[in-house]
Amino acid sequence: TSPYYRWDNSVLPETEAFPPGFQMIAYSTQNNLFIECCNYSANGNERCTETDGAMEFPTEDCDHAGIALAMPTCWNGNLGTDNDHIDHMAYTIDGSVEGDCPAGYNRRLPEIQVFVRIINYEGSRYRYTLSDEMDVWHVDFMNGWKEGKLQQILDNCDVIGNGSSYNPPCNCDQFLTYSNRPVGPVCDSDTRNLVSNELTDVITNALPRGTCQGAEVIPKSWIVNPPVTCTEDAI
Repeated sequence: TSPYYRWDNSVLPETEAFPPGFQMIAYSTQNNLFIECCNYSANGNERCTETDGAMEFPTEDCDHAGIALAMPTCWNGNLGTDNDHIDHMAYTIDGSVEGDCPAGYNRRLPEIQVFVRIINYEGSRYRYTLSDEMDVWHVDFMNGWKEGKLQQILDNCDVIGNGSSYNPPCNCDQFLTYSNRPVGPVCDSDTRNLVSNELTDVITNALPRGTCQGAEVIPKSWIVNPPVTCTEDAI
């Protein structure tokens, strides 16, 4: 999973950092979803088929499948803590990062794009589904940036390349901290040693549910699989 931050300071209002305590929810019924099935040819070229809008897993095999959801960028100034965590944000009128914001949303925050990749995707063999077996995928965001750091990046990193496409250009290397430690699964107990020496498990008592009314959140477990309903040809 890769989160991308996108902005364009050539338009007004200029993008500002998420404030402390900010929360939001975005879901895949807002024409903000992109799904691709990609395969590589013998010479290494990548060929992809793409669909927009619906949370429908590909039914064919892919060298990798990708699912991307873009969160809204126009803001009315509310922190999103005393509403449904949704209506304080809005998408631009034309859906682009640099597009005009609708009336009542006169501030702009970075657009977060969450991109999930599934390697060696076997859509012809297995029926892939979300954990609740529904067709709406939602993403929660709770601001955890060190105050001032994201604003420093927004002010000092000029985005280059084709910013209108998915997988936006990454040219802010001067703000990255590189590590030579091996990459692999990280358990909660290792996070403070390998990622960041700060608390990550007692930040909030509950996820912001907003209007997402469904089954209760499944308790996290390292040894028990989620209780989904499976058929003989499903995983």
